[in-house]
Amino acid sequence: MAQTEKAIVRFRELFEQECLGDLAWAEELQERMRQEGLVHSGRPVSATLRPEVLSQLKFQKLAAAANRLSTILEQIEPLILRTPALLNRLGMLPGEKMLAQIPARSTHSRVFASMKAHRQNGSFRICDYNACGLHSLIYPDRLADLFLDLHTLQCFTKGRYKLSKVGGLSCLLNAIRQAWSDFGGYALPQVAILETSESVRSNALDGQLLEKQLSGAGLHAKLVSPDQLEYTHNRLHAGAFRIDLLLRRLLTRELLAAHDLSHHVFTAYRDGTVCIINNFQSGLTQRRSLFELLTDESILKNLSTSDAQFIRKHIPWTRVVGSRKVICAGQAIDLHQLALHKREHFILCPNDLFGGEQTFIGASMSESAWESALRMATRAPYVLQERLPVERQSVPLFQYGEIQRKIATASVEPQLFSGRMLAVSAAFETCVGGCEVPLTLAPILLLDPETEKVTG
Repeated sequence: MAQTEKAIVRFRELFEQECLGDLAWAEELQERMRQEGLVHSGRPVSATLRPEVLSQLKFQKLAAAANRLSTILEQIEPLILRTPALLNRLGMLPGEKMLAQIPARSTHSRVFASMKAHRQNGSFRICDYNACGLHSLIYPDRLADLFLDLHTLQCFTKGRYKLSKVGGLSCLLNAIRQAWSDFGGYALPQVAILETSESVRSNALDGQLLEKQLSGAGLHAKLVSPDQLEYTHNRLHAGAFRIDLLLRRLLTRELLAAHDLSHHVFTAYRDGTVCIINNFQSGLTQRRSLFELLTDESILKNLSTSDAQFIRKHIPWTRVVGSRKVICAGQAIDLHQLALHKREHFILCPNDLFGGEQTFIGASMSESAWESALRMATRAPYVLQERLPVERQSVPLFQYGEIQRKIATASVEPQLFSGRMLAVSAAFETCVGGCEVPLTLAPILLLDPETEKVTG
């Protein structure tokens, strides 16, 4: 067994031993989360008692795949924008399409983005891409610090190996400064964090935490809602607060659900007087239907041979559900019949990443339940996606004052800044009644290369 694999086994054994002893440390860990504001819906954001670990080699492989996909997306975005038939296949709202086609002053439409990937045969396959998800950045950075303070990890790092966190708030800060510089700014910008009106009124903790983190780093930051925004004298502002840079945590469709295209934020964007992260062109990459285009041979022929091969290896075959014929394995076949006959090979995912709908796993459902899910998927925007073989593991959770062990899959979530992966976190999911159910998130710690060997 390689030294890195031995280290990970030893790492997990240490936490198993801790879970059999006095759990005061687990209670203290969750209390520290509450004190730090790492809380969602009244509960600590992470229930796991063990962070995930990546070796330096695995981290580099993941970064190579994430960076490559980001570069490919930069190549095909112009093709999608100038081809109405491709744009229509994404399932975007008319307003989203109009906003995506407005030339932006920013040099990069996705200053921040995240992905979801699964490990497979020493490599990674990427099944989601999220270009409006600062949620995955707010918590893991500080969670990693809390876990590194644990006695168990301190014992581990004093032995044969060393663990460290990767990424963090500094990555976002550098990306903000670079985006502001590319926009033409010079002094530090005043940053508004755009949240829903309800979140601002209720003082949602995650938005407050991001505001606190940015302010603590020297930026003048303020949490605002769309209702508070005004645009006068070519300036976007919220009351007396001038807005130079708008960091939006709202999806474009969420804005359009409450406001039309005459809203102040859209006017300022069209006029090029405010720097928006991420800008509205990022709407092209906020639905799973993007993966239909990525895995369409008519799109792949526009890429280099190596890029096309990369897509086939790292991206699962995906098609929007509907009454249609699709090309699979070189043959035209009815999509519904394909899904029925190859149930074990597919999952049904909501097209919208943030709609709250369930994901159905064909291999974990009966034929009748799967057929019922397919009928539902034809009435709502869903995609049929190739099911990736994923590893399952026992995850120790601390809930209601006791240890609970759940069999779960662990996904890794690369975090990209201006197209480069600089951080990564993890999420655990389990299967209940054929549906994928999120369990909890977890930080990822990196096994440093110079200590991936026995030193004594």
